[in-house]
Amino acid sequence: MNYGLWVIVKNLYRLYDEFRELLFFTRYFEWHPGKIPFIFGLLFMLGPSIVTTTEVFRWYVIVTLFLAFAYMLNNVADIGIDEKIGKSYQLLHWSLQAKYGATFAVGIIGFLISLYTLDFFAIIAFGGCYILAWSYSFPPRFKESIWLGPIVASVGQLCAPAIMILIANRIISADLILYILIMFLYGLRMIFVHQIFDRDNDAATGVKTTVLHIGLENSRKLLKNLFALEFTLVLFLMFQLYLGRVPVFVLLTSIIPSVHYAIRVFYRLRISLEDYEYIPLADFYEAILPFMLAVSLFVQSEGKAWWAPVIVILIASRRSWDRFSSTFYGIKKHERA
Repeated sequence: MNYGLWVIVKNLYRLYDEFRELLFFTRYFEWHPGKIPFIFGLLFMLGPSIVTTTEVFRWYVIVTLFLAFAYMLNNVADIGIDEKIGKSYQLLHWSLQAKYGATFAVGIIGFLISLYTLDFFAIIAFGGCYILAWSYSFPPRFKESIWLGPIVASVGQLCAPAIMILIANRIISADLILYILIMFLYGLRMIFVHQIFDRDNDAATGVKTTVLHIGLENSRKLLKNLFALEFTLVLFLMFQLYLGRVPVFVLLTSIIPSVHYAIRVFYRLRISLEDYEYIPLADFYEAILPFMLAVSLFVQSEGKAWWAPVIVILIASRRSWDRFSSTFYGIKKHERA
């Protein structure tokens, strides 16, 4: 009996280990802590008459499965390229066919759920999300298109799921459009950051990204212009939120990223638009803004949507902590020097 119990425990651990590797293969650590809160911020803007726990859960499942599928699709498309530079996203003992099978299983499950829970127009929009995900990694492989690559990636990973939510709820407004434009510019900026960071590997493996097409200096200038436009739109959005649904005491939390920036300036820590050590406005988009909109929803619902801020804290807190910890670690190094 004890031996039988041991076999069961051993098999359960093996299944857990396999699931953990599969989860790593989805690269959830890249998109879940950042893109999900950002997209949920837009959802919270729709108001308490639309946003319920059921609605949030539905969109969480649909968007999460889609993003997992999109990243897994990119993984299997780039397996040969990644092997050349020693990059791996686990599942090393799985065959290529098994990885394709897992990828399409996730995609099919997500689409079947959408067929059951969304209306016709939203399903069409969701189909567009899938087409963008495919076309980025597989033929016509926009990933290597000089301009369409960054645009398709930004639209596919952030804007398209957000637009699908608006189509499903038949709602549009100036501040929602502004929010999606900011999403687009931030997504575009992050694609350029990734391409700059990975340019040596891309050059070595023959992947022709936009950064390699236009050169590093032109990419840096473009990055600065994108950020300037993005920051301007953020100011407009904050003004719109001040005029609309967000209480002033909630808007005050928007100074946290400014404080973070000021601390880094004061201690002369690295601030750059082109690397991952400190990404300007990332903590605002991925934590502060969704939290502000969640608290606003809580206030509008007279306390019924208490779960909205809790969801944002649970999803976004780890990455936010990592970012602030990096700054505090930099301060300690600075003080020792």
